[in-house]
Amino acid sequence: MHDNLPWYLELPGWYGMVVFPLAYALLTWNLIQKGWFFHGLNLSGSMGFGFTGYMHGYFQSVILECIWGLIALSGLIMLMPMIMTSRLPDTLDDVETVDIDLLSNAD
Repeated sequence: MHDNLPWYLELPGWYGMVVFPLAYALLTWNLIQKGWFFHGLNLSGSMGFGFTGYMHGYFQSVILECIWGLIALSGLIMLMPMIMTSRLPDTLDDVETVDIDLLSNAD
């Protein structure tokens, strides 16, 4: 494909390069749980890195990122029952109400 891409086509790859170790570090240091945020970072990072790899013609990288993205997507799908049954706030205005309700029910 192209060896010299415009900077704006390189950005998704740089995003993926930053997000992969960031997600792993945050999980390792117990700053996040292995939940939707972790899997979302991995999915979006694989998409960005895979896009730039495709544009460069690095098909081994594209295949790796497709596999990585499918693993992240499967993690998100496995979380869906938990997300669907929990009471999530509808808007940011409801966040305090949800927190108060959760604390008051913890007898």
